[in-house]
Amino acid sequence: MKHAWVLSLLMLCRVAPGVSPGTWEHTSEADFQAGTSERVAVTSLGEARLARDVRIVLAAEDAPDVVSALAVDGKTIYAGAGDKCAVYRIVGDKAEKLAEPPGTIVGSLRLVGEAGARELLVGTCGDGAGLYRIDEGGAVEKVWAEESVKHVWSVVPGKDGVLYAATGPEGKIFAIDAAGDAKLLYHADGLAKNILCLMLASDGRLFAGTDEKGLVIQIDPAAPGAGRVVFDAPEKEISALVEAEDGGVHVATSDVAKAKADGKTPPEDETSGKAAPSAGTRPAPDGPQPGPLDEPTPSTRPAGENETENEADAEAALRRAERAPEGGGALVLVARRDGVQASPVSAETRKPPAGTQPARKPGEKGSREELRSIGGAPGGPPNGPPSRPVRRPSGGPAGNGPGAGPADGNAVYHVQSNGLVRTLFRRPVLVLAMRRAMGADGRPRLILGTGNGGAIYAVTLDGDEVAQLADTEAGQITALAESTDGIVFATANKGSVGFLQAALAKEGTLTSQPLDAGQIAQWGMLHLTADTPPGTGVKLQTRSGNLDEPHDSTWSAWSDAVEAGGKRVAVTSPTARFLQYRLVLTGNGRATPTIQSVEIVYQVGNLAPAVAGVKVEASALPRSTNRSPEQAGGAKAYRLVAIQAKDPNGDDVAFTVEFRRVGAGKWIPLAERLREPKYVWDTRGVPDGAYELRVTASDAPSNPPASALTAARISDRLIVDNTAPVLGKVAVREAGDELTVSGEARDATSRIVGIHYAVDSADAWTAVLPADGICDSSVEEFTFTPRSADLKALKPGVHWIAVKAEDLLGNVGHAGVRVTVKEAGGDE
Repeated sequence: MKHAWVLSLLMLCRVAPGVSPGTWEHTSEADFQAGTSERVAVTSLGEARLARDVRIVLAAEDAPDVVSALAVDGKTIYAGAGDKCAVYRIVGDKAEKLAEPPGTIVGSLRLVGEAGARELLVGTCGDGAGLYRIDEGGAVEKVWAEESVKHVWSVVPGKDGVLYAATGPEGKIFAIDAAGDAKLLYHADGLAKNILCLMLASDGRLFAGTDEKGLVIQIDPAAPGAGRVVFDAPEKEISALVEAEDGGVHVATSDVAKAKADGKTPPEDETSGKAAPSAGTRPAPDGPQPGPLDEPTPSTRPAGENETENEADAEAALRRAERAPEGGGALVLVARRDGVQASPVSAETRKPPAGTQPARKPGEKGSREELRSIGGAPGGPPNGPPSRPVRRPSGGPAGNGPGAGPADGNAVYHVQSNGLVRTLFRRPVLVLAMRRAMGADGRPRLILGTGNGGAIYAVTLDGDEVAQLADTEAGQITALAESTDGIVFATANKGSVGFLQAALAKEGTLTSQPLDAGQIAQWGMLHLTADTPPGTGVKLQTRSGNLDEPHDSTWSAWSDAVEAGGKRVAVTSPTARFLQYRLVLTGNGRATPTIQSVEIVYQVGNLAPAVAGVKVEASALPRSTNRSPEQAGGAKAYRLVAIQAKDPNGDDVAFTVEFRRVGAGKWIPLAERLREPKYVWDTRGVPDGAYELRVTASDAPSNPPASALTAARISDRLIVDNTAPVLGKVAVREAGDELTVSGEARDATSRIVGIHYAVDSADAWTAVLPADGICDSSVEEFTFTPRSADLKALKPGVHWIAVKAEDLLGNVGHAGVRVTVKEAGGDE
């Protein structure tokens, strides 16, 4: 039994690591979004889940490059083009071009009327701009046009068949009756060139969003000309408006200058956990829910009914820049997913010949190719996303004050009925479309279509939870609408129309970015924290390599997939510098696993610490005194030693400092086991001469003795000189009324740096030069004649001329000669 006890003790000691293991922990939105995902949604709470399934009904090869607007009537989808003036009709998976109304592009689509007798209205831009009605056979009938109007950005139905039209480039809103007669309802004279979006609230108030200054204006339809600014956004463009439950309004912005080229960078986040429901929050239905908390499900409202909530129909699809002040035609979205920023097109570029669509050669100014090559917006965080979303303010005044949030990125605001403003969402994206839908947990969400990453987000109305629902292959989500089959979305660059379906994807992957251990590492265990309801699961794969860019030909193959939900799994990939993991999430279309965190333990072999430099500074004072060396004066007997060292493993390091005479073989200890990289050496205990220091760094504090490693560095040669210079051969010679003093300053160790004299004074010293004009050696001869002013001021009698010499280390030697001043006309 005694031997067994000793053996157990030895085995316990052997498992002590030679170096502390490292850990990668992924727990935040930024951690997961730094990698790539397919059919996986990552939330602002740092959770990853299966996303909504996406079904494309109008693929890029059959769609215009820009789909600018949507309208849904039951199972039928209408789509407007933003690179030509055409309207498409989609039934099931079949699409056809329905009509080509006058104009250059489609600015807005709207279905009005009761189910079964609905009319499709299209607002167009450019030459021929106006409001047109399209019947089921594709026939086009003009409803209204105005010579000064070149853009019809939004159409909202009001009471008694009245239509409100938001237009540009003169910033006007018109009220159009059933007969097509229009009255000017509001003119944003001097405030904006374009009214970009409209929202008619349930109580009859009309809200408008503008370009240029990013204003939200409340208008009274019963009082033409009356308008009141309720919000002045920090961003230049208001792209969409949705009525809020409290009688306020949700406001989306799309300022090009505040979006990244790819829209991928997540915001910083100072929050953690999930906000508790406040009083009045709608409770979740009883029992388990089929989808993630952050995923929306379509409401039961029939398409087109109660459209005063402003589905935004994507009237904001094309307004990414300043509009032509007069005339002008199309504004084409030019941002792309591969990094090109949406950019303005000049009035001259947009203005086609009358009645025609301009045809330009590839690469020519204004052509589609040229438009897509315009550069991206400046600024943005350093490479690699910040770790967390920005803390959202709880309130504040309307306008550019605290309630409006920080200036970086575009936002969704809640302008409350009392005028206070909360920031619900902010990302470096363009928010091009916004609508409201109910989530599976019974909580309403705002659904956002964004560019330039082509992502769809869901945001809770308190702003506490943000989830990316889909990441498309397009540059922009330009329009959102609602159907009985789910959320319909339109895209640009590449153009398409698809469904964000009510069902969840049955499989999705989340692949991390390459994780860098810094050196060849041994992999430990991976611990996945996840909820896996029945019918769901998570499988893990890893691979490793020694290049920072993963490639099938240079990295190991993906390991066999193993079930990883809620348990620790050994990483079996070969030792290497880089590691990558891939999580495969599976579900049944109704439930999803939820990933909360991934933790991977790794260990790099012990590496010796590095001593990069040993800097030695002469000082008249030890480091602990309050006075500076300049204030101290006198001999510099102390050496302040500063050590530059680090350990590649992050181990704690201890230092040993030793000295020796230059040329001597034996090192003499000064200090051992120093934990701070600094030391003060008092040299008064050693003879004058040339010395050097050796600093040895050891990682012994973090490692067993047998595994500890050291590194050392020797300082530059340093001089110890605590002896004052000697002044010799000092003599005075009298020649008439002049005195000449001569002598020699000599130092045994360092050079002379200064010679001074004083007449009957210990304070008023006058500098003199040595005989050769420069203090550059350890022996300096000097000859000087005291200033006549000094001598004339002397009274008859005996006086002293003092001489001092200072060496390089501040030691000072003194000497003096006596002189006698005679009475005028008398003898000495």
